[in-house]
Amino acid sequence: MNEESKKEDIEGGSGNNDSSNSPESEIPEEIDEVIKNLPESEQKTITRYIEREISVSRYHGPIPPPEELEKFDRIVPGSASKIFDQFIKQSDHRMNLEKKVIESQSRQSERGQHYGFIITILFLVASFILGLKGYGVVASILGGSTVIALATLFITGKKKQESELKEKNK
Repeated sequence: MNEESKKEDIEGGSGNNDSSNSPESEIPEEIDEVIKNLPESEQKTITRYIEREISVSRYHGPIPPPEELEKFDRIVPGSASKIFDQFIKQSDHRMNLEKKVIESQSRQSERGQHYGFIITILFLVASFILGLKGYGVVASILGGSTVIALATLFITGKKKQESELKEKNK
């Protein structure tokens, strides 16, 4: 079996795939000029060969289209199954990582809320003690700034959460 018939067998017969009319498969201008100087019978043969060699196949997504999988299986038996197995492994791995990230972010958020609560209580207790000791102005400033800071955090946090939700829904 010669090189050309091997290629045709692998490519499914004609050697041309769906994207042979794409811009990437056009013959470069310099080569086209050289081909035009050849006899007409040789021009067609060479043009067909070059088009077959530079044809481009594209697909979107993690798994090749069924036609490509069939070609892979013809070249290496069982390769389509291996491609699916690898896709499933990668998908499971990605989902597992996403789950770990979400759990970690949730724990971090919860820890931040606990620390914020403790700090707030400490500031309010300090403000109360300062008030009892006769430092009313300092106690008012400390207690008032703590309450204002908390209110600001809750408001900005809520707005940030709403904007992130809007971004996800786009």
